[in-house]
Amino acid sequence: MDPETNTFVNCETELFSVDPTKIEDTANFICRSLGFENWELSISFVESEEIRRLNKEFRNIDKSTDVLSFPQQEWDEPVTLEHPFKQPKTKTPIPFMLGDLVISLDDAHANAKDIGHGLDREAGFLLVHGILHLCGHDHMEADEEELMTSQQRKLMEKMSRDFSTPLWEQGVSADAVGSIQ
Repeated sequence: MDPETNTFVNCETELFSVDPTKIEDTANFICRSLGFENWELSISFVESEEIRRLNKEFRNIDKSTDVLSFPQQEWDEPVTLEHPFKQPKTKTPIPFMLGDLVISLDDAHANAKDIGHGLDREAGFLLVHGILHLCGHDHMEADEEELMTSQQRKLMEKMSRDFSTPLWEQGVSADAVGSIQ
């Protein structure tokens, strides 16, 4: 774990492999790009049954989804690349509580297959999408969706451009793809 961050990665699925270091590096890059210097973030990778249970419990929607975000902050305006978060300076650095992400790798795998790109790229996108939700973004209204989509695109491009290989590459893989197709 990076000494300036508290990004925790948990994998609760046996169908997929998760490289916690790659996921942590990807999440840390996203958070730093949005202006965070010291934060706490939890990321759990689960199967579709678990995310369906959580979706029903917390959103009263009885179906699986690809990502759920549980923010710890309320924002007047969403944090963006153009208007990054300004972390207050304190004598003792206190992590800024971002929140929790839960990502269903079953659903991510289905998305990737439908879209025609790799599971690792889809997991990277869901990290971007989920962290933006934790930073006040939503897509319920057309203007919100336009802003969030723009930020997602810019962050994915930044992750592709700033490294010799995309940062999300090989962050997750399917161990038993035959059993989930």
